[in-house]
Order: sequence, then structure tokens, then C-alpha cells
Amino acid sequence: MYLWTYITVSLILLVPVFITFWILNRSQPQPLLAFLLALPFFYRGYMERKYIKETKRHKASFISAFILLFISIIFLVLMLLL
Repeated sequence: MYLWTYITVSLILLVPVFITFWILNRSQPQPLLAFLLALPFFYRGYMERKYIKETKRHKASFISAFILLFISIIFLVLMLLL
């Protein structure tokens, strides 16, 4: 049950990423794309923390998500300033 729920929600979270990548202009940096890529990492970290706490792998997922979120905020600020 856990595996199918994880796969289904992960695919649902990745569909907007693929649609955004297809629609947006790739010649400019897109902070929305980095933000949308962070969502599956947050979900993965949540599921790992909830179901397999003893491995501590959820920390790596959360760190990856926060790095992508930080990059998207930097891109957004740079786009607004320039």
C-alpha cells in the first residue's frame, strides 16, 4: 500500500514539472521550475520520515528540497531586480 501511494503521488507531483518544462521559455531562467522540482523532494522526505525513520534518509531529501527552494528564490529575486 505504501509503495503504490508513494508512486502515485510522486507521479502526480511530477506532472506539473513536465508540463511547465514543456510550456515555459527555456532560454531564460525559470524559478517556477526549481520550485516545482522541490515539491517531490519534500513529499519524499515526508514519506521517508513517516515510514522509515531509522534510515535517516529523509534528511537528504529535505536538504535537496530546501536547496532547490533556495535556488528558486534567488532566481526570482534576480529576475525581479534585473
